[in-house]
Amino acid sequence: MDSAVTLLSLLLLLVGLYGIRRGGLPLLGIASRKASAEVLAAALALLLLGGALAAAPAGGGGRQTSDGRQATATQDAGAVHVQVTPPATGARGGLELHVIDVGQGLSVLVKLPDGKALLYDAGPHEAGPEVVAYLRSHGVHRLSAFVASHPDADHIGGAAAVLRAIPTEAVYTPRLLHTTRTYLDFLRAMADRGVRPVDARAGVSIPLGAQISARFVGPVRDHPSGDTNDASAVLRIRYGSVAVLLPGDAEARAEEEMMAAGEPLRATVLVVAHHGSRSSTSASFLRAVRPAYAVISVGAGNPYGHPAPETVGRLRAAGAAIFRTDLQGSVVAVTEGRSLRWNVRPLTPPSSGAASHPEWARALADLRATGDVDCGDFVTREAAQSFFLAHGGPAGDPYRLDGDHDGLACENLP
Repeated sequence: MDSAVTLLSLLLLLVGLYGIRRGGLPLLGIASRKASAEVLAAALALLLLGGALAAAPAGGGGRQTSDGRQATATQDAGAVHVQVTPPATGARGGLELHVIDVGQGLSVLVKLPDGKALLYDAGPHEAGPEVVAYLRSHGVHRLSAFVASHPDADHIGGAAAVLRAIPTEAVYTPRLLHTTRTYLDFLRAMADRGVRPVDARAGVSIPLGAQISARFVGPVRDHPSGDTNDASAVLRIRYGSVAVLLPGDAEARAEEEMMAAGEPLRATVLVVAHHGSRSSTSASFLRAVRPAYAVISVGAGNPYGHPAPETVGRLRAAGAAIFRTDLQGSVVAVTEGRSLRWNVRPLTPPSSGAASHPEWARALADLRATGDVDCGDFVTREAAQSFFLAHGGPAGDPYRLDGDHDGLACENLP
């Protein structure tokens, strides 16, 4: 892997230098000296990445035994006390988890009690300026760490904008060979900042202070350059008795590998992998994680059918309360290490999908009177969606609230 990165870097270096001297290389689609200079910059950045990854330590704090990991996970899970309280956006005094609404993509801000901040992914390219504005509006003007989970554009497209605008102490990313323009922009932004990336893989920890544990639990092995999803950097953050799992786009195979390696996966909050794709979040993985809450970062009306009805069904069967950025905007939780406060109510309550919602009164009255419900019984789309999911959706729709069968109820409501 290291020799391949070096060879590609040297090849691009030669192409860039020759193009600058000759005024371009039209046969390779490099039409000017400026374009040649960009190739040269990409070569230097890629060479920097290869050297940094080769020199990266094997892990922060070392890997524990399987028995030790399992004992820690059980102890953490046993101490968790979770409660839902009224919305509390902007509350201080604890750890903050912000799943930022970036459309079809992912960006998660974690603010620590001491003011430090970590950003996991930065959404698609067009979301970069929005992520920067979001960070600044929440008092984040410096990042202790940025994690690029994998090279897909909907996760690192905004990374270059973030790195150029927000001083960043460390960048963590998996060891992968990738040459898309988005990835090369990310490498150039790191080079411009003078930041050397650290290889993100199971066993590596991010130093964030004595109160916070931030440890990668995946990937547990190297993956081919084309297998970017299963190469995702899976990060588990623990504060007190509350744990958050950020799996990027890891799919079922990577989930099985993490479970087989005995990685600590138990988490209070799961930021659902791959935007709720059916290829991730398997039933066995959910049994290992046992989340009380699940947040799905997904774009409204996306062409991929995310989140998949099967995945939503598995989350509901696991008893997780579900949040979605396409329906609720940015989802924020604050914890002092024992309980959680959210800025919005979950679309489905924890453990009981049939429990009531404060905005269901009219619908329930209509149901008792006529035996039926329609979209006119709801004021907001959020209330209609939570009723839909709690009464059979999206697999079943007894009250025909999802007319176009896309998993979203009453889309005409605000």
